[in-house]
Amino acid sequence: MHTIIPFTIDRYDDMLKAWQATPGIVLSSADDRDSITRYLHHLFVLPDQRNRGVGKRLVEAALSCLSIEGIEKSHIFVFNANESGKDFWNYIGWQERSDITIFSKFHNIGLVNNR
Repeated sequence: MHTIIPFTIDRYDDMLKAWQATPGIVLSSADDRDSITRYLHHLFVLPDQRNRGVGKRLVEAALSCLSIEGIEKSHIFVFNANESGKDFWNYIGWQERSDITIFSKFHNIGLVNNR
C-alpha cells in the first residue's frame, strides 16, 4: 500500500528532481519554488509504480481537498502527445473536451526543462 504525502514546500527539491527525471513533464520558471500555488500541478506516478491504483488515489485525495474548499469542478492539462496520460484520465472518468482552446504565452520566461 502506498502512502499519499501532501506536497509541502520543504519537499520541493525532491519533487523537482522527480519531475525532471520523468518523461512528459515540461517545467518552466512558473514551477519555481516561489511560484507553487494550489493547483493539481504535474501529477505523475513513477513508471515502475504505475498500474497499481496510485494515480487514481492521488487524484481522489486532491479532489477531496478541493471539495472541502468548495471547489466542485476541475480541469487537467495534458500534452497532445502524452497518450498514456490521456488514457489515464479517460480511464478514471474524466472527459476530454473539444469545445475549448488554450492560449499561452511565455513572457521572456525560459524553459527549465524542455522535453
